[in-house]
Amino acid sequence: MILKICAVIAGNLLKKQQKTTNYYKMNFTLLRVSFILLTVSVFLTSCNFSRSNNTSNYETESSGEMFYSSESYDSEETDLSDNSEVSFDFSEFSSNSENYSTSEENIFLSSQEENESSLEEIISEESIDESPEDSLDESIEVSSSEGFIEPEGFTVTTPNGNVFETNCKNEKALSIMGEIADTASKYNKATVYYTDTEQKYFFAFGAENIHNTASTIKAPYATYILKSGADLSEVLVMEKRHVHSGSGVLKNKAVGSKFTVEELIGYMIRRSDNTAYAMLLERFGTSGFREYAKSLDINYRLPESGYTTCTIREMASFLLDIYRYEGTENGDFLIKQMKNCSYSLQIPKAVSYPVAHKFGFIYEGKGFHDMAIVYAPTPYLELIFTRINGTVYDTEAFLEIGKLVESLNKELSEKY
Repeated sequence: MILKICAVIAGNLLKKQQKTTNYYKMNFTLLRVSFILLTVSVFLTSCNFSRSNNTSNYETESSGEMFYSSESYDSEETDLSDNSEVSFDFSEFSSNSENYSTSEENIFLSSQEENESSLEEIISEESIDESPEDSLDESIEVSSSEGFIEPEGFTVTTPNGNVFETNCKNEKALSIMGEIADTASKYNKATVYYTDTEQKYFFAFGAENIHNTASTIKAPYATYILKSGADLSEVLVMEKRHVHSGSGVLKNKAVGSKFTVEELIGYMIRRSDNTAYAMLLERFGTSGFREYAKSLDINYRLPESGYTTCTIREMASFLLDIYRYEGTENGDFLIKQMKNCSYSLQIPKAVSYPVAHKFGFIYEGKGFHDMAIVYAPTPYLELIFTRINGTVYDTEAFLEIGKLVESLNKELSEKY
């Protein structure tokens, strides 16, 4: 605007060259004013241009900050989605009957408390000080179970270089065993043990490898209590020190709640309840459990935490003892609990027969296991211990191996 005024004034001055001296003096004054206005205009324009540049730079920098912030947020969202809780479809399970069904689906007991479970209770299986650094006593003696009487066997190496043990010389069975070994080798140090309950034949892959027991130890511990002659009607009070996170429903009960020993064993097996296990550990201790293990010729010391290390062969010895305990009142009670576990996406999902089992899970690849008594026409034991780093939905190894072991048992049964 100021520039336009200056231009008009200058134009008028050029048209009036014939005027008087006073007129020229007046024009000279106007010319000076015009010059001053022009100078001010140039200055203001320069300032405005500079301010405009600064504003533009600020907006660019600010936009850059927002974009960076947005990238960071998106990155967090991606990380969180990897760990987010997935919905759990309980339609795979049946809760209509307390009695075990021979269907492939898992069974829930029909009480209201039993239906209060959530995915969190299942997948956070061992958040009770369960890392190897915190819970595993390096001085624990872990040795093969001498009392577990296997037939004399030999080793076989597959074309892929995987070595397994067996006492079977049947060509078709050996082929299936080789497939089991090769399949297991794909899954981060997975180990597999199979035997019929009469121990006529066995298959072992990685049977001397050391694993965290995870919650599989709860089944042998329950056996120890039941065989000790404990009063199952004894009432124990849940104190604050007993409450543990992770699997189970008792953590949601009020401190001061009372449960019988029998009820706690049920929770410990069906729900893999860490709080129930803590209460039973405090009441019955670990020294008696060591004596029970010795009765099976297993040199085993259980620390106060209740968790330790094991070989799959040792756990097979415990599992066979549980099978042989069936037929007694307490043995039948234990088998019933193991047939009604609230999580059955591993071996039970892979086979066509009723299963009594106990699973264990620790995050970060520290342990994901299942050990089962499979009630086929020729009953057998199947144990799969892995270090799979995933969630309880990462069951491909159990499904693949479980189907192969079922085929192996069928083949060997026909040779009896």
